[in-house]
Amino acid sequence: VEDSGLSFSFPVGVAFTFDDYHNDVGEDGFNYAFIGANFSYPLPISDAYGSWDIHGGLTYYHTDEDTIGNTDDGILTANFGLGLSF
Repeated sequence: VEDSGLSFSFPVGVAFTFDDYHNDVGEDGFNYAFIGANFSYPLPISDAYGSWDIHGGLTYYHTDEDTIGNTDDGILTANFGLGLSF
C-alpha cells in the first residue's frame, strides 16, 4: 500500500507496577498489556500549507484488576485525527 501513501503500524506493550506506584490496591506486578492497529494517510494538499494527514486506530488493553483497580478485564479505545506538520 506504499504507492498510495497509506501506512500501518501495530504497537504492542506491557506495563508493570513496582512499590505500589499508580495504584490504590497495594499490589505490585503486571498492570496491563496492549496491542493496537493504526493507520495514516497523507492528504493531497499543497506543500505550501504544510503536510496534512488523517490518522486513526484501535488499541486493546488487557488489564489486571489487582494492580490498577479496574473492574473490566479489557478496554478497547479508538482514536481518529487530522495531522499537520510544517
